[in-house]
Amino acid sequence: QRLCLANKVNLPGPGTYELNGYIYAKLAGTVEMMNDEN
Repeated sequence: QRLCLANKVNLPGPGTYELNGYIYAKLAGTVEMMNDEN
């Protein structure tokens, strides 16, 4: 399932992959958005 656009703000994490500028889920489940402030 396509989750969102892949960019500098949205990065693929565990259980996801990037393809053609989008992040997709490898597994079924919920989306968890995390804000990383460096």
